[in-house]
Amino acid sequence: MSVSLSPLAGAGWQFFDDNGVPLNGGLLYTYAAGTTTPTATYTSDNGVTANANPIVLDSSGRTPSEVWLTDGTTYKIAVYTSASVLIRTWDDIAGVNDFTALEATLASSTGSSMIGFIQAGTGAVARTAQAKMRDVVSVKDFGAVGDAVADDTAAIQAAINQAVAIRGTVFIPPANVGAYYKITSPLTVSAPVSILGDNTFGSLLFGVGMSAGAYILDFNCLAANNVELIHISGLTIRSSDGVPNALRLKNVANVTVKEVRLYGVTTGIAIEGTRCYTHSYEQVVGYQISDATVRFAAGFTGGGQFTFDGCTFTTSTAAGAVVMPSTALADNLSFIGCNWEQCVGVGVFIAGTCTGISFVGCRTEGGDTSDFDFRPAGASEYVGGISISGCVFSASDAAAANRIVFGGASGTVRGFSVTGNYITHGSDSYAGKLVQLNGDGDSGVIAGNMVRGTTAAGAGVVNTQRAGVVVFSNENLTEKLPEYWGLASWAVKQSSYTATATGMTTSPTGIIKYSVIGNTVTFDIPIVSGTSNSTSFTLTGGPTDIRPAVDKDILTPITDNGTVALGFVRVKTTGVLELYASVSGSAFTGSGTKAARPNSVTYTLA
Repeated sequence: MSVSLSPLAGAGWQFFDDNGVPLNGGLLYTYAAGTTTPTATYTSDNGVTANANPIVLDSSGRTPSEVWLTDGTTYKIAVYTSASVLIRTWDDIAGVNDFTALEATLASSTGSSMIGFIQAGTGAVARTAQAKMRDVVSVKDFGAVGDAVADDTAAIQAAINQAVAIRGTVFIPPANVGAYYKITSPLTVSAPVSILGDNTFGSLLFGVGMSAGAYILDFNCLAANNVELIHISGLTIRSSDGVPNALRLKNVANVTVKEVRLYGVTTGIAIEGTRCYTHSYEQVVGYQISDATVRFAAGFTGGGQFTFDGCTFTTSTAAGAVVMPSTALADNLSFIGCNWEQCVGVGVFIAGTCTGISFVGCRTEGGDTSDFDFRPAGASEYVGGISISGCVFSASDAAAANRIVFGGASGTVRGFSVTGNYITHGSDSYAGKLVQLNGDGDSGVIAGNMVRGTTAAGAGVVNTQRAGVVVFSNENLTEKLPEYWGLASWAVKQSSYTATATGMTTSPTGIIKYSVIGNTVTFDIPIVSGTSNSTSFTLTGGPTDIRPAVDKDILTPITDNGTVALGFVRVKTTGVLELYASVSGSAFTGSGTKAARPNSVTYTLA
């Protein structure tokens, strides 16, 4: 069992049992050191009135008077319960007319080993305060100051080394108000350890005067060491001049990085090695990042399963805020509710081989170029299995830039789904495309997207038709957008228009009803008649969506000079319907009555 003591001026000492309850009726005996010979203590520093021996503790577990020791005498103190059950003894306590010696002992580096501790709850066991406090290694245990003046590099490195040695956790408490932990060379880690800060505003590692290419916090591990289960949270990693990088994760697997801010560095997080998989990033925020917030190394083959949840990415270069360069290989990248904020370059740029990429409920704002760019660089590299849904693209700084780019000069993009996304622009003047298709190898679905622009020639969802790419149910502010099945249109549409006749003394009109199903147009020619004043006969006004790529000739009945005959209609690429008086293409008679007869006409747009 253990006892907890606290010196209370004028009210004596107070004692508690193992459960933290005041030791009511407890007994305090004082002996000569190393013996059971009673030795007196006194009620005041004048040494006149002796305390009873034993001293009976009151209901608060306190001695009823002060306890003063005889100067020069060495004591043993024993504390019992009211039932005379021994709680604890202290021996070799020097008397100096007070408990100064005991206080000094407790205040020493070993004092916490003399103080008991037990956790609440059934089954808890007694420990010392020292053992309890050693559960976590604080950087302040090794002399870190956090005043923005002292160099804390060596102290924090020593704390990391100790945590590694005991397989423990490094704690970085808040620095002084308005200050930080000054770091002048990389803090290196080569074995499993967790590094926890208190919060991103207080627990601040600040790189000062570090070399270009160096990492403020560097997990530089060997693949052969199988370093796993790393947790980093509650920190800000920042530099004074933007020269160093923030965090390297090389050959570390099963990593969690949560509530970490990366500020004023070159690269925020570098992912490297051949054994670096299953990473979870939550509420990681990048600000003033000159290169990439997250960069996979060239040649990376470490594995997959990288999840980014509620993260913010920035970059001030064209390279990209999240970058996977050529020759890198990974799979399963997930972005959930993430934000790309004012990226000077691309939001996500993937030029290597990557499969299984998803963006759900994400947001971009003010990107100067494309937001997501999948452009495998080599003929042997490819990107596939991409899902982009429920995202908002705010193109305020790039009114004409295409937001998503698929395919490059060599590599291909296979299998994508771009659905239920929204492009907005502050003035409703967005004139770009949601998706830009580059490679012939592209294949996927683009559906159910809204582009907040006002011109059909500009605001749209795709820059071109491509074999294997299906586009449907998209719109902008003014119209439903064209629909395609691969290279062929597959829209289903029913409508009508007013056709005006020429070649007559008047200009009679008729309503032509039409439908477009896939690549096929069917329309009904109405009766349109009048007195002929020309050998030609046309019906004008055909809309764009029923105009064929080349002229089409279809047989149809006509009336020429009052006589019904079989002629044909030529559907022109201009939307004009030219009628002829015979199947051989005879002209109409320049006088008498001419008419288009009722008929249903079908042709293909191609």
